[in-house]
Amino acid sequence: MKSVILLHHGLLLLALHDEKGTVKTSYLQYGLAACLLAELILQERIGLEGKKKKVFVKSTEPCGDEVLTEVLQTIAASKREKPLKDWVTKFAGLKNLKHRVAAPLVNDGVLELKIKKILWVFEQRLYPLTRTEVEAILIAEAKAAVIQEPEQVEARTALLIAIAKGTRVLDAIFTKEELKTHKEQLERIFKGQVLGEVTKEVIAAIEVAVLVAVIIPAAVVTTG
Repeated sequence: MKSVILLHHGLLLLALHDEKGTVKTSYLQYGLAACLLAELILQERIGLEGKKKKVFVKSTEPCGDEVLTEVLQTIAASKREKPLKDWVTKFAGLKNLKHRVAAPLVNDGVLELKIKKILWVFEQRLYPLTRTEVEAILIAEAKAAVIQEPEQVEARTALLIAIAKGTRVLDAIFTKEELKTHKEQLERIFKGQVLGEVTKEVIAAIEVAVLVAVIIPAAVVTTG
């Protein structure tokens, strides 16, 4: 397992039920898509420009992660620059996204792949946690960023917390009491006010992209 936990791997670990291996949120695909884009920003493969936060490619060097490299290549092959939120929506629709993100974690022994038969016909792939220390590191870093209230928060941690909020999995990190007690610090992180290496514009764009991607499909279902 790499010393640095990629954002999409981190979010998947938080979104999975540790023992059952099932997903605890309906918005995981949007969060994973946002994580992939945020990871590319952190790795300086892409950047954002203009008021609409359009994505442009800074480097096409492979990322060492299959899904991440595919996302980068897709952006690079696009004939025109698109806003970040548009790419979130597009990549949320990647086929088998959850399973592809899970594959390296299974290979590294962090998750276990279990196949469950439903009605003896359909298969459900489950991913129970086998190496608890990996998720524990993520949670410890996130808690430190909120409970200790440092002046600056490491960019990767801040982005993961913000995307976890957008995909409704903050309860995998914090208790209800912690969320209530440290509400102001959480808001500072969500608004990009305590970041170190990454600008508040990046975290704001990621947050908006996730919210737009989640709200619009829900509105269509409600009014349809």
